[in-house]
Amino acid sequence: MKRLYLALCFLARASAGDPTPPGPAPALILPDGEGVLDLAAVQQAATFDAIPNPFRIRDRPPPPVREIPLVVSCVLVPGRPEDAAAVINGRLCSPGDLCEGLRVSRIGAETLELRGNDCVLRVPVQDRPARLRLVP
Repeated sequence: MKRLYLALCFLARASAGDPTPPGPAPALILPDGEGVLDLAAVQQAATFDAIPNPFRIRDRPPPPVREIPLVVSCVLVPGRPEDAAAVINGRLCSPGDLCEGLRVSRIGAETLELRGNDCVLRVPVQDRPARLRLVP
């Protein structure tokens, strides 16, 4: 009985020390030539069945897509990255804030990084506003 207890303790300690394997890497979304960040296409691709489901309705119209302009009017980059701020659509945002349902994760002089569930959006800081396509 003592050997079984020691074996279980060893296994518990060995499994507790192992880090969990990382999940799939988030999808990186960059703007296309027109400045569109198409998050709707990534969300629709995630709902695609790898194994065909015979009971799924196939002839469903595509969901409506809404476009939101992301106007970055000012970026403030101090010495520490966590103190950075940007004015996005007239609202002051810092890392950790929500902007259009996405979390601002990093603010740089050239790009902003927004994170969703399984995606990372890199918004360039430029005069022309980027457009974000979302599924409502």
